[in-house]
Amino acid sequence: MTIDQAMAASKHPLYLNFGEGTPVTPQGRPGSGMRAMLEGPVHEAAVVTVNGKPAGSVWCAPYEVEVGGLVHAGENTIRVEVANLAINEMAKGPLPDY
Repeated sequence: MTIDQAMAASKHPLYLNFGEGTPVTPQGRPGSGMRAMLEGPVHEAAVVTVNGKPAGSVWCAPYEVEVGGLVHAGENTIRVEVANLAINEMAKGPLPDY
């Protein structure tokens, strides 16, 4: 991500926003489990680093992280590590090849 000098010099908050999510319409009778009524843009959680420094994590609305204090004028590096459900980690299945 490239930030111009004026934006970097301003002291306004700067957010990395992943979007709002999509409402889910229930289908049929509810089962014995629970279901979220909003499908988030991040499944299931994400950790964000900016220029090698931790910026925060995203797992619920609002799906955004404040990054203003971590960016500088010019080219910046953003890394988003997305994690799946904990049950999949506990199952010790093979890691996906993204």
